[in-house]
Amino acid sequence: MIPVLSIFLSPNQTRTKLTYLSLSFLSPPRDATFYGGGGTGACGSPNDDSLSTVALFGVPDGSPKGAYNDGVNCGKTITIKRIDTGVVATANITNACPSCGNSNNIDLSDSLFKEKLGGTAELGIMKVEWSCEDCVF
Repeated sequence: MIPVLSIFLSPNQTRTKLTYLSLSFLSPPRDATFYGGGGTGACGSPNDDSLSTVALFGVPDGSPKGAYNDGVNCGKTITIKRIDTGVVATANITNACPSCGNSNNIDLSDSLFKEKLGGTAELGIMKVEWSCEDCVF
């Protein structure tokens, strides 16, 4: 979210208002990798390879907080757009990704990466843009 200061002027009063703009997609494109293997994600929900889930960069209960932000964004929905094909999918945030290496890189569930966005194991990494309307960064 980008803070924007709006000033409203009328003949008899001055009023200021702080609002926020939400970007439709982050730029420049970021890396998306995929994970699998089950277990429980950092948000406390099961990592089900058949669901569309995503891990945001960050270390649970540690530093750096990254986009995972100590779990504040758990359960929220993000929209992901694959750059080279334009395919768009949505996913729920269920995990943290300490190895993503950048606060805007993400790790996708196996089915999201392969079935929804058309990735392959050979591809391994795809360029994406993503947004989260309700996330706190």
